[in-house]
Amino acid sequence: MLAEHYQLSEPLNFTRTMLWDMEVDKSRRPDLYIPSVVLKGSAQTWGQRSAADGAESFNRSSKQRLWLESDKYGLVLEQLHLNCVQQKVSFIAAADLAEADGNFLHGGADQPLFHVEHSVSGDELQPLNRWRIAFLTEDLSPN
Repeated sequence: MLAEHYQLSEPLNFTRTMLWDMEVDKSRRPDLYIPSVVLKGSAQTWGQRSAADGAESFNRSSKQRLWLESDKYGLVLEQLHLNCVQQKVSFIAAADLAEADGNFLHGGADQPLFHVEHSVSGDELQPLNRWRIAFLTEDLSPN
């Protein structure tokens, strides 16, 4: 699929390791990796926590294009969990999140709440990028 959309000066073997590295980096800075969705410079992370097994958790805010009004942006709040062993990133939607200083952020009301899981599978030389999504907002129509 990448070969259909990108032209390179030399062949590239895109590996599972490269895909996982991209998912980890994208979880921290989605504005750099998906600028068509996330407003440049709007991604913030805080509250980083590490577990003994190498897993990581943190909070994230970003301004993302509204699903039903793509010319507008809304504040999206998420709690992220990176499972490096299983190569999964879970994005848990939040309507409100406490910032590092204790002040509360309130997510945009025009964006539906949803949980997403990105994971990497397949062989090293034939990686698969998998996504799962669960909507928490029943009515996706604009207000």
